Amino acid sequence: MASRSIGEFELAILLTIGLLRDDACGVALHAAVSKRLGRECSIGAVYTTLQRLENKGFVRSWTSDPTPGAEGARSATSS
Repeated sequence: MASRSIGEFELAILLTIGLLRDDACGVALHAAVSKRLGRECSIGAVYTTLQRLENKGFVRSWTSDPTPGAEGARSATSS
């Protein structure tokens, strides 16, 4: 069984999902976490962390329908 312990960055992502609620898409998470931590985080780190949190059962994610001028955004919610 995989470990359900979480690291500091995973905790920051998880708490930010709770703050953003329905607006917790990857891009919004990236901006909010970077601002809260006071340092630029890569978008790849955000998506990788979301996947780890989903694998551990802490969040569920989905890809939304595209909006005009953009591709579908990956969104997340805490489980």
